[in-house]
Amino acid sequence: MNKLETLFARKQSGITPDANHYKPPEPSSTALTIAFPPKFNAFADLYRLSYVKDSQSAILVSCTSLRQEALVHDAEKIKIKLIDFAATRLKQLYALQEAGYPPNLDEDIFVYITEDEMLGFFLLVPSIGNGRVLTSSKILQLLIDHGITYGLDLEFIHSLADRENRYFHFYLAACGTEPVDGTDGYIVELYQQEIYSAIEDTELRHVDFARLNLSKRIQKNGVICEIVPPTSGHSGITVTRNLLLPPPRDGQPAKIPMGRNTCLSENGRYLIAQTAGRVDFVGDSFQVKSVLDVHPGSDPEEEDIKFLGDIHIHGDIGPGVSIRATGSILIDGVVQDCTIEAGENIIVQDGIQGLGNSVVRAHKSVYAGYLERCTIYARESVQANCIVDCRVYSNGTVTARTGPGAIVSGSIHCSGGVSARIIGSKAAVHTKITIGGSPYDMSDRKEIISELEVINESIQQLSEQPETAETKAALSKLRLNQYVVQMKLNKLQKEAQADQFPSNLKDAHPLVCDRIYPGGCIVIGDRSIEIDREKINCTISVNGDGSISLAESR
Repeated sequence: MNKLETLFARKQSGITPDANHYKPPEPSSTALTIAFPPKFNAFADLYRLSYVKDSQSAILVSCTSLRQEALVHDAEKIKIKLIDFAATRLKQLYALQEAGYPPNLDEDIFVYITEDEMLGFFLLVPSIGNGRVLTSSKILQLLIDHGITYGLDLEFIHSLADRENRYFHFYLAACGTEPVDGTDGYIVELYQQEIYSAIEDTELRHVDFARLNLSKRIQKNGVICEIVPPTSGHSGITVTRNLLLPPPRDGQPAKIPMGRNTCLSENGRYLIAQTAGRVDFVGDSFQVKSVLDVHPGSDPEEEDIKFLGDIHIHGDIGPGVSIRATGSILIDGVVQDCTIEAGENIIVQDGIQGLGNSVVRAHKSVYAGYLERCTIYARESVQANCIVDCRVYSNGTVTARTGPGAIVSGSIHCSGGVSARIIGSKAAVHTKITIGGSPYDMSDRKEIISELEVINESIQQLSEQPETAETKAALSKLRLNQYVVQMKLNKLQKEAQADQFPSNLKDAHPLVCDRIYPGGCIVIGDRSIEIDREKINCTISVNGDGSISLAESR
């Protein structure tokens, strides 16, 4: 009988008791299994010392962090190391037997660190004879002695003392940390960049325009947006406490949208208003624009109103008043026979009674409860409950879908299309809809031509006067103005030479209405359609060949 067989015999007879009553581990369908032949290898012999009646020699890997895929990749390498580890332990037993000592070996630990040093595993083998059991503190010390000093799962390691059947399982001892790039800074906007949107679901007269437009009002030192700073990257660290290369990327700071009348808070975390006004987003930055509040008691009928910023009129505007603002104009009441021009939007809560003389010009959009007998210019869009006997010029769209949703009489000329519930009336009044070109720019060209004519006339008059220092200076200034204005005109005329046909509307529906009455005339490019009978749910389409067609559904 050889030495190992003697040990097995003594174990079976109870001469060499175990520290615990062992049970071979049950296989799991989700665990990694490293199989060893039942004979002729040191690990199988060591295993059989603990589980004499078990003919199998399967080692099950149990990973609480679900990292067992790392062991799957290194299975063959682990197998060789385990056999070497077992052979060493068996040699210790042989040495004890040859020296005449009892075959007592303490519980031992096998440690495996993955090649990238990001994971550290360990496996416990039971004591033999009257050998001592490893305490949790001793297991921790042995792991450290094997080089695992970072990312240790201390809670799990300390729980091993109370765990049954803890032998011949692989456990995850430690995890390294992957490098983490820093996050870029970003902006948390407390004010929307764009507040105007199509109001399709409710009558404009029932919309709270003060909330729509001036909800962006802000007081001095009010917060416009929060500037969240970037975070630094975190270096990756292995279980052996080595830094991973390359170093992580630090986050980049956000671009601060700081515009006119804004500044940073002392801690640099907030963009705040330097003055009271209205928040606007222009280009890539927030600005605070001044707001002039005009109340009925100020009697605006007696004077023209001009302001570098927004104007908010809390009431009606009587006839003969001229209102100009570089920003937006908000009027809470009714406008009668006035001239209004805004660098941005014009919003009239009730409506405009133009009496045939009012001219309203917005470099962005016009919103009104109703428009009646007035001329409207808008670079972007026009939207109202109804439009009656007006001349409307817009480079964008014209919409009358809320309230009555009617366009009756007059003419509409726009680039982006028309959407209305009703066009025309039962009285068959002439209502012309023209789609194409750049109507708003056409009015600009007329103004520039008029301005150029005035400059040319002044140059002519000065040229006929005796030459003096004063006339020479005046002529020099006029010729400079003439050059600038002529450049503007040349640019607009060059744009006007482009085809008037709206190519962007091909295969689209530039006109959509629920009902159109006789008297309506639709012009798109050089094609037109005269409406000779009432039509329901109709659309005007521009075909690929440039022709237009009207489709009706009842």
